Amino acid sequence: MSSNDQKQIASDSNVVGKTSLSVDSKEEKRRSLSASIKIQDFDADGVTLAEDGFAQYFDDNGAEHSVRRFTWKNKNKIQIQVLNYGARVISIKLPDRKGEVEDVLLGFDDLAGYLFYEKFHFGAAIGRTSNIVKNSSFTIGAKKYTVGSNNGKHSLNGGFKGFDQAVWDTHISGKKVIMSHISPHLEEGYPGDLLMRAVFELSAKNEFKVSFEAQTSRPTCVDLSHLLYFNLAGHHTGPDEIYRHILTMNCNCFTPQVNQIPTGEIMNVLHSQFDFQVPKLLGKVMGIVPKDGFDQNLCVNRGMYQQECFVGRMLHPPSGRMMEVYSNQPGVRLNTANHFGYGIILSFEDIQSQSKLEKSEPAEEKSSKTMLLFEKVHEKVVDLLKLDQPSNFSEIKALISKFASLRGKVSEDGFKVTPMQNAYLVKAREIVCENEETDADCLDLKEILSAVLKSVQMVEPPVVVGSKSSVFSEADDRSQKKSSATASPEKSFERVAKENGQPDKQLKSKSEKPKENANIIPVYYRDSNQIRGKGGALYKAHGGVALQTQNYPNAVNLKQFPNCILNPGEVYKHDIVYRFWVRAGNPSKWIRRNLNESNQKTH
Repeated sequence: MSSNDQKQIASDSNVVGKTSLSVDSKEEKRRSLSASIKIQDFDADGVTLAEDGFAQYFDDNGAEHSVRRFTWKNKNKIQIQVLNYGARVISIKLPDRKGEVEDVLLGFDDLAGYLFYEKFHFGAAIGRTSNIVKNSSFTIGAKKYTVGSNNGKHSLNGGFKGFDQAVWDTHISGKKVIMSHISPHLEEGYPGDLLMRAVFELSAKNEFKVSFEAQTSRPTCVDLSHLLYFNLAGHHTGPDEIYRHILTMNCNCFTPQVNQIPTGEIMNVLHSQFDFQVPKLLGKVMGIVPKDGFDQNLCVNRGMYQQECFVGRMLHPPSGRMMEVYSNQPGVRLNTANHFGYGIILSFEDIQSQSKLEKSEPAEEKSSKTMLLFEKVHEKVVDLLKLDQPSNFSEIKALISKFASLRGKVSEDGFKVTPMQNAYLVKAREIVCENEETDADCLDLKEILSAVLKSVQMVEPPVVVGSKSSVFSEADDRSQKKSSATASPEKSFERVAKENGQPDKQLKSKSEKPKENANIIPVYYRDSNQIRGKGGALYKAHGGVALQTQNYPNAVNLKQFPNCILNPGEVYKHDIVYRFWVRAGNPSKWIRRNLNESNQKTH
């Protein structure tokens, strides 16, 4: 044996020895909630799974939790990341036909984004019930239950605090991540202790599997789901690329709705805008304004005893990325993110064109300049008025941003402001053009401030729990927005507790969160009319598509819909499979052929 071989053997022995000595220490760090070291398991099929620390989260009681991130990679360049905060998928990276990888899932770079935009449920587990519960009440047996009314007088996606806001316990088994969570009896008004398990796994065959299971201690209603917004061109590419997607759905019926409430009917999709039984280009059927998008439950065409079946397929011809969804649930909610905010919606002629129209100064860029100038004015106003809480004007900033982005197209009026907020607006208008009277941006901002003052109504400020000022704090402002047009969360919780026979003290409102342990929201998120996603991308209406498998909406109150009541001893199961691959071929031919087929059917 040569001397070089002996040196190589000695070197390998040292590496093995160092590795064995570090196993125990790594295991201890993985078990620690605050550990940030990465641990990897390599699968024989070429799939890797890694775990690391993502953020620290403070719950309503001020307790600190470690949010863990799990990352899968396979040999086909697919990477998927999941958090245990809300059992939430935060990233899905896929290659295109050229091998270039893009993140196709809408989301955020940090935990603060998911906290601030929590009402959108990006990538999260939804429960106890998905979608709507009419009048926030239902009856099981002879007992009526009332749940949190977070959507007018109705309950939406589990109420004020659903499973998307919980930190789930985690366990790794091979290449599977198993998360568990317990929802106590009468949480959000729902009966029974509910024990849930969510299992995540990525395979070498490009299949991402998500499986939910639940058991209960009392009869209750359960409809868990996952809400993922996809844009196969890349999360940042916006609505103009969504319009180039081709969608196919295995759904022959839909459940009509009036003001988001199902009528109880089940109608055929033939001769309706919901017929995707043959592939259709989304830009052809969505129209050119945000309200023409989709937010509708469709009925999956399944056999009587069939379990997991094909639900739908999305294809983005320019990149070749394709995704299929399979599930064992009877329904699927087709959602094109109509509620994401304001943006420029292209006409169908623009969609067909390969080159975008050149604009001297897009409205979005002009709005950004206006808001940057307003930030400087804001500092001067705070100093002149000697305000003690200069950061508590997020409502006003959001209102001004709305006027700036819509450029005078705001038709509604009656915005309510406090006397302090009104004085703030008046002073801002006075000083905006003090030094640069002829500057176009200054004059533009002054015009916007004048329009805002004409639209607002001055009212006495509401009493905020724990506040010593008439100005809303950031946390209380967000809590007030969540209460919609009805009572505040505190009052809703008290009503739920009283009607369900639960002591008031068992339910805590968000405004009771201890001030010393608070989740910090960066200032760049605080614009209620814009959603700033990963890398600062602006998410607009029609910027993503969700195929959310679920039971039918309000099924607990409509006996003709599939049963959603879970009894003790039974096991609720919801299986979802996302399959990804790349479609080869000429993308122009795919779009042209689809358009020709659609035109032949319409003439």
